[in-house]
Amino acid sequence: MSQQSVGEPVTGLVLAGGGARGAYEMGIVLGIVEALGLKESDKTPFPILCGTSIGSINASWIAAFSEKGCLDAKELTHQWTDLDLEHYVRIEPGSLMLSALARGDKGPASLLNSAPFEEFAARTPWSKVQKNFKDGVLDALVFTALELETGRTVWFSQLSEGRDFPDWRDQRRTVIPTRLSEEHVLASSAIPLVLPARKIDGRYYSDGGARFKTPLAAAIRAGAERLVVISLRNPDLDVSRQEARAKSGVAPQPLTVLSQLLGALSYDSTRYDMERLQGINQLVDTLERTLDAEQLERVQETLRQERGASWKQIPVLKFEPTFDFHEYALEKARERISSLGWRQRWFLQLMEMTGQGTALSFLFFDKAFTEELVDMGRADALARKDEICEFFRSPLS
Repeated sequence: MSQQSVGEPVTGLVLAGGGARGAYEMGIVLGIVEALGLKESDKTPFPILCGTSIGSINASWIAAFSEKGCLDAKELTHQWTDLDLEHYVRIEPGSLMLSALARGDKGPASLLNSAPFEEFAARTPWSKVQKNFKDGVLDALVFTALELETGRTVWFSQLSEGRDFPDWRDQRRTVIPTRLSEEHVLASSAIPLVLPARKIDGRYYSDGGARFKTPLAAAIRAGAERLVVISLRNPDLDVSRQEARAKSGVAPQPLTVLSQLLGALSYDSTRYDMERLQGINQLVDTLERTLDAEQLERVQETLRQERGASWKQIPVLKFEPTFDFHEYALEKARERISSLGWRQRWFLQLMEMTGQGTALSFLFFDKAFTEELVDMGRADALARKDEICEFFRSPLS
């Protein structure tokens, strides 16, 4: 078990997918650490970490530095502020075309050269992750992926000794306990058509965001008693732009289709999940106030038999961006174009000319974009400092 104090609620951090937008996610985490005034000698604020796609990469980095309460903010920031678009965006349309004719066991090809992203995921010092599990710093680390042959959602999970992760009775999703590695991160973050699916134990896996964008339920089943959830999309900021596109009557072009695909992956279900969780919290509160201990236990036992787990109240602190990634990516592209090589310059010009800010915000792995996203995420978190401190200070009811 983790080093949490007796009676202290176990906090789970849930990180959504969103490609290069993940820099904003890390900024939020750093802002939370700063708002709480955590020092190196303090305990980690997040003994349970759950991620999807780029959220899995961020979760693995945080897990590696969780022996420090401050999460080694300087090192985590560095992961997102030394990126170069010319290194990461290597378009290989021929590979994608040939994949349609390919046979054998090579697996799906992709639009981008995957080597740079494999290097990106490989930055995680996995020996430190394993040491943090051994030392009781971490309770759980969970990555969401989609099993391509069956279409079911899989949670690759590593748990501390003595911690349980009840599986679902729903055949569309399952838990696979394992010793996590960069292969599981890459499986969780393999965006369809953009990066190749990954083969693990004879099965192919792709981006977990294709179905479960923010794995709230996984974090709860892994033992989280309260949640910090970071979304990489604010639906309210997208409505007017989407409506304008729909009213234009222009037939979708291939790049628009790609942009919508990536947008769908960034569309997380946290608003629905939060509403559902709030309803469950209210129901549990009512049951606890109206039933005696024996009656309540019978209800919970029925839930365990039907769902594999009982219900409990879960406080949630949620963050989502205060700006539109679509517009911001296009703005930064205009500033960056002149300093790039012709391939990347062509790519940014194409994105800018066709207004594909959503796709661009996924693929803009460049410090001109990500460095500022880290700063913006940190600022958004610090703007809610009092709320953050109250959330972590409040005991469970």
